[in-house]
Amino acid sequence: MDGLQAAKLILEPNKHQRIIFASAHVKSTLEESVEQLHAVVELLSKRFDLEVLVNIIENKRVHEELKKINVILNEQERIQVDELRSMLKGLKQLKIDTSLLS
Repeated sequence: MDGLQAAKLILEPNKHQRIIFASAHVKSTLEESVEQLHAVVELLSKRFDLEVLVNIIENKRVHEELKKINVILNEQERIQVDELRSMLKGLKQLKIDTSLLS
């Protein structure tokens, strides 16, 4: 079972469960999460310091903003990539790594 398959099982009973993926392929993981999970998950680019992971876990604002984005994703049958990119750019203000949005 890969990470996306595990995430599907986790999200079935609780659509707002927080999931943080660690991936060497952040952009493709983001795209796949939207396509397969109909949700945006938090992502860390592999090789990261433990401090980075702790900061992400402790930053509840990021999780709350992603919940809002995921509500929008669940309400729409299909979302345009540009529209999703625009929503995610708002997270830059929360000081997270958004290099995958470039």
